Amino acid sequence: MDSTARNEATLDHVLARLADLETARATQSAEHDRLWDQIAALERENAELRRPTSRFARTRTPTRPQAPTSQGPRTSRRGVLGAAAKVAVATAAAGVLVEQVGTHTAFASGPGAFDSSVAGTPAASATGTSGAAGVMATSDTSIGVSGTTGASTSYGVYGSNTSNSASGIAVFGHSDDGAGGLGSGIGVQGETGIGSGVVGTATTGTGVSGQSTSGTGISATSSSGPGLVASSVTSAGLQATGGGGTAAAVRATGGSGAGVYATSTGGIGVYGTSAGGASTQAMYAVGTSGATGPRATSDTGNGLVALSTNGTGINVQSATGSAVVATSTGVGYGLHLTATSGWAIGCVGRIRVLGNAVETVTLTHGTTAKTVSSTACSGSSQVILTPTSNPQVAIWAVASPGFFTLHASAAPSADVTFSYFLIN
Repeated sequence: MDSTARNEATLDHVLARLADLETARATQSAEHDRLWDQIAALERENAELRRPTSRFARTRTPTRPQAPTSQGPRTSRRGVLGAAAKVAVATAAAGVLVEQVGTHTAFASGPGAFDSSVAGTPAASATGTSGAAGVMATSDTSIGVSGTTGASTSYGVYGSNTSNSASGIAVFGHSDDGAGGLGSGIGVQGETGIGSGVVGTATTGTGVSGQSTSGTGISATSSSGPGLVASSVTSAGLQATGGGGTAAAVRATGGSGAGVYATSTGGIGVYGTSAGGASTQAMYAVGTSGATGPRATSDTGNGLVALSTNGTGINVQSATGSAVVATSTGVGYGLHLTATSGWAIGCVGRIRVLGNAVETVTLTHGTTAKTVSSTACSGSSQVILTPTSNPQVAIWAVASPGFFTLHASAAPSADVTFSYFLIN
């Protein structure tokens, strides 16, 4: 009697468990049918939207898999698991076939390719949250990410930073050494045929900023045109700040051409300022291997102009050579000095004058006149005579173009030598 009761209780438990499993199978079958109805509806919408484009003209109707049949408790459980797996695969397939963005749809035109013909609807959109990357693309030997546009007013690649922070970066290029550190390659490179390889614009900030801890912040190279062109409507086209110490704000090197070439249509070609005190210079030029430090030329104006409010306009120094060499190849001045109220020239130390404006001449005894030829002499020249011995007679000179004549009030009894200096 007790054994029969136990067997009946076991049978009731098994029957109850079987009923629960059959109920679960029926629920999964209903969910299976509902998901496939949604897939069919999406396929119909997909085919309708793709109909105007020839490559999307082909439509298909998804084949609904048959619901598993009941073959007892064990078969029903396997059917439930199989139906759930098929539903998962079908749902994933629907996600590959169509991506819904807002109220418009982008279509998969092939493996890994998406198309959109609606303005404002991206063909592919990726969003990362909690620090995840939005898009990450890698390639072993080719391009990781490529952006192309056919519109002259659009961008092949566009980066936007919405942090509204001065340290926020919209586009960042990194050259890796293969171990997560910085490599020796190019972080960002721009190329073009006749346009600008890289263009940076800013409303009030910096258009392009280049920084380097030990190398070059910005390097610009051109095979025939300017390597770097900077312009500004109202302010400086190029502004450079040195890092302190002996670091140069701008360092330019020319092969066989000019290291720095500056032009201006109405203003100053090169303008330099310095607030470092009396020991510093607003502009400093050094020539090596016999090259000239600064050189300034002009077709009709001044080659070099230096102004100072209360200090020195030009301070020129040389350890062994000439501090200033001024040459005129025409009829102008090699060096022209003007002072409105002070001294045009002030010298501390000796003065040495070279050339045919300074020479010596000897008046022979028994003569009262001597003609001296000199290309430095003009009709208005001042002839300064210094006798090296006592002439014992009155001596004077009369200047003429190309020569001057030395006169004596009486013939000296001995030869008298004079040093002369011509001033025009």
